Amino acid sequence: MLKMFANLLIEMLTNKGGDNGHLLETLEIEDFELKCILYECLNAEKKTLKREEERYHYETKKFIEKEIAGENKNGELDLRNQFKEMVEDQKAKE
Repeated sequence: MLKMFANLLIEMLTNKGGDNGHLLETLEIEDFELKCILYECLNAEKKTLKREEERYHYETKKFIEKEIAGENKNGELDLRNQFKEMVEDQKAKE
């Protein structure tokens, strides 16, 4: 949406339609703040996608670590149960 807003503003300034992001560097805009706003709007989509991808990788890594920790705990419990059963079997044989 921000990219469309920036393209609309650039279109109004240049009277050229379409994707005008490449024209931003060649535009002679005296207002530095406006040029910064246009730049940020044009790059907002890239930044958002990158942030979402980083968050996805972080959440995936956290989930995998949690699963591994859970397996280790379950594995330890299974070994304990097996050991208890062995001890009980030996006591029963004696």
